[in-house]
Amino acid sequence: MENVIQTITIYTIFVIGFLHILRFSLQKIEMVFTKAFSALSQDDSVEKEHLLAKVEQQGSTISSEKRKNQEIKRKSVQKEKLFLTQIEELLAKNRKYTRELERRPNVSFDRPNEAAPNSEIAPQVKKRLLRDYKERFMQEVVTASRQKESALFIDAMTAFDKLVYAEKIRSALPYRIILRLFEIYGESELHQFAKSFQKFHKRILQTDIRQIYQSSYLSPEQKIRVMNDNGLLKGLDEEFIQFLFYMVLNFSYKEMKHIYQNYMQVYKVHFYSEEIRVIVTDQEAIEKFHAIWQERYPNYSVNYEVKKELISGVIIYYGTRVIDRSYQELIRHSAEKIEMEVML
Repeated sequence: MENVIQTITIYTIFVIGFLHILRFSLQKIEMVFTKAFSALSQDDSVEKEHLLAKVEQQGSTISSEKRKNQEIKRKSVQKEKLFLTQIEELLAKNRKYTRELERRPNVSFDRPNEAAPNSEIAPQVKKRLLRDYKERFMQEVVTASRQKESALFIDAMTAFDKLVYAEKIRSALPYRIILRLFEIYGESELHQFAKSFQKFHKRILQTDIRQIYQSSYLSPEQKIRVMNDNGLLKGLDEEFIQFLFYMVLNFSYKEMKHIYQNYMQVYKVHFYSEEIRVIVTDQEAIEKFHAIWQERYPNYSVNYEVKKELISGVIIYYGTRVIDRSYQELIRHSAEKIEMEVML
């Protein structure tokens, strides 16, 4: 009987101990799953907040660009109205001059009894008046253009700045942080930054760091430390390493590779290595333009050409783009409009 009681007691103790162990194990498993699910939900919420912030930022960027485009459109309309007003004034003067000529008596010493010319020669009169007006207009333009040539040069360079900046924006989007880099760093720093970026990109192509970069178990600091231990950051610029930490913190692995491609495109635009062709009227204009150009763009290579037909001003060929600030172009447009108006 005592043996039975002892056996029952031992089994009872064993069962109670087993139940305690089982309960403890279940609690541990529950804690592990709870932490895992909470971490996942936290990551999802952080990612959602990040996406919302990016969407809001892009929305504000689009609205600001839209306002800028509207302002540019408004200014262009104002300039066009002013130009048309000036043309109308010139046409009014031309009509007045035509009426004065028509009022004069037709005097001929060889043929005193000849009748006044009929209306059939009116087109010839108009053509002659137009030719005289063009000659006077050209003389006035040549005189005034020499005085305003520097202003034309500066205006052309301002248009060149806008063209280059627009090209940078097009190359950088949707990562405007790239433009910020070119604003805060100097020339030597940008060169060093580009070299480091190229080295890092070449190394990640040879070494698969996707798992490290996308790991949800490692913090950004730990990811940078692992990359450094693997030799991926050896010899890289400190400024670039800080920017790499920013990319690890805010962008995915795929976005990081896109940022590299966009950065190099903006880099090529900023440090344009191909030759820029500039056409002016004479050697004096070359010297004047070059003095202003070198002060603003000392690193661009320029090839000058002389073309007297421009009268004044400059034409800049930048890749496939053309900036025409010459009086030849202005006269061509003005003459076409005046000729159409007079011949009506």
